[in-house]
Amino acid sequence: MKTSYVIIGFVSIALLQLTMSARIIWKQERVLVTGTAYKFKTAPIDPVDPFRGNYITLRFDENTFFIKNHKYKRGDKVRLSLKQDSEGFAMVTAIGKEDQPVTHDYIWATVSYVTEDFIRYDIPFNRFYMEEGKAKEAEIAYRDTHRLCPLEKVYALVYVREETAVLKDVYIKDIPIKEYVLQERASRIK
Repeated sequence: MKTSYVIIGFVSIALLQLTMSARIIWKQERVLVTGTAYKFKTAPIDPVDPFRGNYITLRFDENTFFIKNHKYKRGDKVRLSLKQDSEGFAMVTAIGKEDQPVTHDYIWATVSYVTEDFIRYDIPFNRFYMEEGKAKEAEIAYRDTHRLCPLEKVYALVYVREETAVLKDVYIKDIPIKEYVLQERASRIK
């Protein structure tokens, strides 16, 4: 009798874990299929920033909002209303708190620095995970492209739906970074 309770409990917990994992995956996939794609321009990273695991560190050009007479402080969660410019790049059109009405797609960010005239914020999708064998090369390509070719487009493609944002890929010269790394490898071999 006791064994059957243990088995039922184990199966229930396993099903609960599978259900929760499936729900998270489904939500992200739904955003990728039905969300709006925004390109976030990236900025160069500090060349001495150490490589931390199997991802590249992203820094974004769009990280400041100019606003006077605000009541934001460091650490506040803020909602960034988004629009696309003529090339599809993300522009922050408004900044607000949870209780303010939403008129556009938006993402959540954290206020990192405040002055009288502007707010600097951190966008939550600042890491792009990759296969271990390509991540270091990708970070070097990302950094070098910003340093050596500052006019080249380097951006993160992010899908936004409701309040969920999913980082799909990072592009260098309009090529997905994984493919770009492979092309760079092939050109060094020749």
